[in-house]
Amino acid sequence: MLEKFLKILLIIVILVFIYMSTFGNPFFAIKMNWGIKIPSADKIVYESDTCSKSYALCATYTVVKYNSNRKMKKLDIINWEKEKNIAIETKILKELNEVVIKQKYMINFSDEYWYYQIAHRDDQLFLVYFPKIKMLYIIEQLR
Repeated sequence: MLEKFLKILLIIVILVFIYMSTFGNPFFAIKMNWGIKIPSADKIVYESDTCSKSYALCATYTVVKYNSNRKMKKLDIINWEKEKNIAIETKILKELNEVVIKQKYMINFSDEYWYYQIAHRDDQLFLVYFPKIKMLYIIEQLR
């Protein structure tokens, strides 16, 4: 009887682990939508989305903190652009007008940053990483 209970408990623990590592992962949608596996964050600083409020536009904004730059450097699928780009900054800020963001979490392009942009039809993903403060800003728009 105890052996059967332990087997059932083990199965439950495994299922919970699988669920948490996929659907419980805040970056699961990015992996599914874009094929990019974002490294697990040391801290999720801020999240905002309009996905449940509008069917015409689903926009998410996530700010995550890392303890080191190693995780971002391991993202070898991404060819980071490392030069300041006013056009990208303007485009990102324009896109963020669609999302309600507390001002203290708004992206600030005053420091050095790396960025990556990918688009498919009208959908867009922007990743902006600030190596000095080890913060990744994720802006995803699905139309």
